[in-house]
Amino acid sequence: MARAPQKKTTAGKATKKRANSKLSFHKQLVLNRFMFRFFKDGTLQGLKIRLGEDRFEGIHEDGQSLFFHELSNYLFEVDLVDLDELRRYDLNIVKHWQQITEHRNRKEDTVLNMKYFQYLSLLFTEIYLDWHFNRKQELLDGLNLELEAYNVENSKTAKEPISLDSTS
Repeated sequence: MARAPQKKTTAGKATKKRANSKLSFHKQLVLNRFMFRFFKDGTLQGLKIRLGEDRFEGIHEDGQSLFFHELSNYLFEVDLVDLDELRRYDLNIVKHWQQITEHRNRKEDTVLNMKYFQYLSLLFTEIYLDWHFNRKQELLDGLNLELEAYNVENSKTAKEPISLDSTS
């Protein structure tokens, strides 16, 4: 039986990455650190402790998630994003979650609720996309502040500031 030609591998050889093809791992960490600044605790572990209980899963009768009510009462930094914006983000998350799970809920005659980490990943996405398209300079400034803090904490100054080209 004939074999298909195999691609050459470059095992053991370093290959040059294309410039601007992807954010570096450290810049991704900076984005993660930046996102945690929106929360008073500022860590995933702290948010898990506060939001990880089953009682926060589900939708309140006002249409907001139960996570929203906990975040708006105690955990969200309203100096960075006001409660009306947080409310809008949450309503988007709820709307899309309900659309995504509608068929399965009907088929299984149940209601599929988000876990805290699913909610947080969707909230991070809502915040990032809003800032990317509507508050680009604030996003850039915030990321660069986090990068400076990262460099100070790690005694490194070699990391370059993030530019508008790398966030587009």
